[in-house]
Amino acid sequence: MYNDLIVRDYIGDCGNEHNRNHYWSSPDIIPYQQELLNIDIASKEYNSMLGKQVLYGQINNCYVRVKNLSKTPAIGEAYLFYVDASLLNLPAKWVPIESVSSDENGNLITKQAVPLTSITSKDAYVKEGAVGITQASFMLDDSFEEKSGHHYCFIALVDTLANPMKPQDVPQDMDNATYVKWVRSHPNVAQLNVSIIKPQDAQLEYTVGFGN
Repeated sequence: MYNDLIVRDYIGDCGNEHNRNHYWSSPDIIPYQQELLNIDIASKEYNSMLGKQVLYGQINNCYVRVKNLSKTPAIGEAYLFYVDASLLNLPAKWVPIESVSSDENGNLITKQAVPLTSITSKDAYVKEGAVGITQASFMLDDSFEEKSGHHYCFIALVDTLANPMKPQDVPQDMDNATYVKWVRSHPNVAQLNVSIIKPQDAQLEYTVGFGN
């Protein structure tokens, strides 16, 4: 059994490193349009698909949710990427989605790694047995607009001291079968298949775009 911060492949995933279930509809990668997700909702609805439609032509807030399966508080950070489904097995093609904030002087600060927390303060850790989310949203911009109709996937990485998973830890030049095995065998990696749709056509739908 996995004993760290898990980002699930599917509802019911408990960290079995050799799961044979589908891996492309993670409930813990959460596109949330222009709304703000808080830890209370993320925790209460842990066994729900909270993700909303990804709408091109506007900013979408996206979050990564985890659960601490250990018996001690855990510190970790999450990374989030998007990529055309046809390029999933080529991590060099993944596009990072960054968190955007401002400092006290109003200067914009962008970050690829966002701390995870299970509390409402700025302390960045996840309590033992608790659900956590990224301390701030990843901001997906409107760059999808000219590529509508493509099948896109989000990939989340959760990096901790015990189980490192920074972008440089991702194997390069995987074939399709190797990529699928890699996702399934790492409880700190998850994928969500989405369709990028027009706001007026908003409806939640998951695209079977790769490996299934």
